[in-house]
Amino acid sequence: MSLQEILFGFLVIATQFIEAVTGFGSTVMALPFAIALSGVAVAVPVLSFHTWLFAIYVAAADFKKILWRQYAIVMLFVVLGLPIGMWAFSVLPETALRAALALFMIAVSINGIVRSIQRQRPESPPPQGWKRIFFYLLLFLGGIIHGAFATGGPLLIIYVTLVIKEKGNFRATMCAIWLSLNSILLLRFLLNGDFTPEITRLSLLTLPFLLLGVILGNLAHKRIPDRHFTYIVYIILFLSGCVLAYSTFSVR
Repeated sequence: MSLQEILFGFLVIATQFIEAVTGFGSTVMALPFAIALSGVAVAVPVLSFHTWLFAIYVAAADFKKILWRQYAIVMLFVVLGLPIGMWAFSVLPETALRAALALFMIAVSINGIVRSIQRQRPESPPPQGWKRIFFYLLLFLGGIIHGAFATGGPLLIIYVTLVIKEKGNFRATMCAIWLSLNSILLLRFLLNGDFTPEITRLSLLTLPFLLLGVILGNLAHKRIPDRHFTYIVYIILFLSGCVLAYSTFSVR
């Protein structure tokens, strides 16, 4: 293995650890560094493939914990936005889209962290009435972002943290969503011929790193009390927003 591939592998360990703990965050955290190592054309398919593999594992192992009603609501609005994002990536300025997403993530996560400190855990009720329209719009926008960058999770998290409080249900339902969305993205990559020998090689070489990250993350997930889980999710969301903002505004 080359030094570049080894560094990519250690990046996979760190970010898949986060994914295994919370059920999201690996792609948006890894993408800026992965792009620096291998370029966007290689990084996005490899990271999408890794997330897809992990989602298969969690969805199968924790199948009974998936909340199918919330899964259906999220998928309905996200799938509507997904093709728009695939189209928008080729015609709209990437920097503006990424900057808006990063700033929104940071604002939402700070609000969630403050509320978590005050109450140990936010007790906001699920959205009702007209408020549901706002959160459904976030899911739709999350679909657009995911179609463009494969990193729409932060917008989905805002809704899912309100309607799913138990950490096992949260992670299992999110992984069922990633399994569905990334299956669509991987199919697109295959049909477009984006899985080059270089991408296939890197995907396979970093599988042991993926496995190690998942094992360590699973151990941590089981030891986190439910009352702290939402707090940790918001911290990961904040860090993801900071990483995305740095990678966006540091581009010259």
